[in-house]
Amino acid sequence: DYARFNYVAQPGDEGVCFTPGIGPYDKYSIMWGYRPIIDAESSDDERATLDAWIREHYDDRIYHFGGGSAIDP
Repeated sequence: DYARFNYVAQPGDEGVCFTPGIGPYDKYSIMWGYRPIIDAESSDDERATLDAWIREHYDDRIYHFGGGSAIDP
């Protein structure tokens, strides 16, 4: 199950996060969407840079989409 917030934690608990932080995939997605590619004059010019960003993390499963549990039958 995907629990977005830690509903069990109480305000007096020490060292407990109530909300999760962003992870490596989140930071990568933000970079992909918002980092400017200064040398590109068109969207076609961006392709080489975007492809290079993909190759940097191609074999790292942290950057793969999905991985959630299957739907109950």
